[in-house]
Amino acid sequence: MKTFQDEWASLLRIPPPFPFEALEEKITSLISPSCRLSEKERFKIYHDQVWNRFTDILQKQYPSLVRFLGISIFHERIAYPFLQTYWPKDWPFVDLGKELPGWICRTYTNEDQPYLLGLAAVDWGYHKLHDQKYVLLHLESDFFHLRENLLQSPSLPILSRTKKWHLIQQSGWKPISSFSALIYSVLAFFHNRKRKLVAIKTRNMRSLFKMSTIKVFLKLALGIEL
Repeated sequence: MKTFQDEWASLLRIPPPFPFEALEEKITSLISPSCRLSEKERFKIYHDQVWNRFTDILQKQYPSLVRFLGISIFHERIAYPFLQTYWPKDWPFVDLGKELPGWICRTYTNEDQPYLLGLAAVDWGYHKLHDQKYVLLHLESDFFHLRENLLQSPSLPILSRTKKWHLIQQSGWKPISSFSALIYSVLAFFHNRKRKLVAIKTRNMRSLFKMSTIKVFLKLALGIEL
């Protein structure tokens, strides 16, 4: 059974287009034909469903990369080689593309790599808002406006240079100072500690009071609200 699972998994991990002629013998040894479909046809249906499912998820998690490259090049240069390295193992697939920015940084060598890396960082920052209040990013260029224009305009916009911290929230994004970024980083640290305390049912009211006091100070003095 273990051998069958390993061989089946190795076939599924081969990206489209699948080399049926070279692996036809292996497919027929693992799959039986049905009354209507051959072994090859049955496998193709399942293989296509798996890869379409995973690439659809990556397209939704990285919409500006799809817009920048086009869907076919996104699949060929990004999605297929990335999934061969980071094949999903667990349901659900909400973090399927988590390692993509790092993969682009380490593996992708085309000349457009800086653009893809910046856009991937912003795309993933927005995706992380499904379970976070805010995300901090430090970017060398204005990838926020580039992303917005890519998703709205039929033509490619010009990317301007910048060296700013940026904050992503449900209400949108904004540039912030290095000092504000430091404050947010400290608050994120305390917020994570607070969540851990709640998880283990610790009732340390003094720590919670300190956290509330910091929030009030930041809102009144700096206009920062968590």
